[in-house]
Amino acid sequence: MKDLLFKAFVKPAKKYPALFLTVAGALATFVGAIFGNLIDAVPYIPRGTGEAILKIGSAILGGGVFAVLMKSSQFSDFFQKCLSDVFYDPGATISLPVLKEKWLALTRGLLKDTLPASYQNASEVILESFFNNELEHHFENYRVTYDFNLDENGRDLVISHSVETEVVISPRFESTNISHNIVADGSIKLVSLVVDGHAVSLDKKYLSDAENDPSRKCFSIKLSPSVNSVGKDRSVTLERVFEVRQDIAKEPYYIVNVSRYIKGFSVKYRASNCQVFFENTGLGAGKDLESKVDGNGYTRTVLADKNTLLLPGQGYIFIVTASHKAEV
Repeated sequence: MKDLLFKAFVKPAKKYPALFLTVAGALATFVGAIFGNLIDAVPYIPRGTGEAILKIGSAILGGGVFAVLMKSSQFSDFFQKCLSDVFYDPGATISLPVLKEKWLALTRGLLKDTLPASYQNASEVILESFFNNELEHHFENYRVTYDFNLDENGRDLVISHSVETEVVISPRFESTNISHNIVADGSIKLVSLVVDGHAVSLDKKYLSDAENDPSRKCFSIKLSPSVNSVGKDRSVTLERVFEVRQDIAKEPYYIVNVSRYIKGFSVKYRASNCQVFFENTGLGAGKDLESKVDGNGYTRTVLADKNTLLLPGQGYIFIVTASHKAEV
């Protein structure tokens, strides 16, 4: 009898637990639904036992069905993907406006105890600063070179400002507009522009004057993913060189403010007939940065290594002074 029970119930339950739960649950549900009243009428059996069998059977049946689904490869793959998307790629299943609202609600919750009187405004400022116009693209491997050349008169400064970087366009966008504002007391000139290794003919459409501000110019160019991009690597190589002229008696500094996310950022600079002092600004300002001079006389410093993100609002400033006091 013992061997018969083992072969009839225990062995199948061990080998096919999901199927066993489904059959047992269905049987218990059937017994509870059809014979529940008869079971309650039997002497010495507590009233409600039939209903209890029905509920227990339903629970077992539900568990069995769920176990069968979980053991199917199709459901396992689907469930794994959905769970992965929730944790690692919520944007794949949630629209951008909804993501922003959820992020805003999360930020308000985090700041409510810290800033009870102004947490809502603070949350909106953070959203505006970091998640408004910075979503179309970001930069990677951003390399900047500066050459500062001061005239013998000790005032007229010429700055050669060159950038080499990878523009990574977000998957949601087919193209993006690169826009940089440059402010100087003197003149600003676009000297060179190269996209994906191809020199671009220079004309006024890439560098325009700002309205009501003669000291400000805006560089703008529309870029689409490179034809050489593969898979998720929707990047474009961008190189550009500006020449800025200014009077250090009026403007003895050159400020750069980061307005986009940048992954990996290095700066090198060299001075002729002047002294240049470099300091980072924004978040993390005052932090000591390691610098070294290379064989060509450039001082090199790294604001963010290849795995570190530079945030909008960070940046740096150069202070320029004459190497000697010129006669005027």
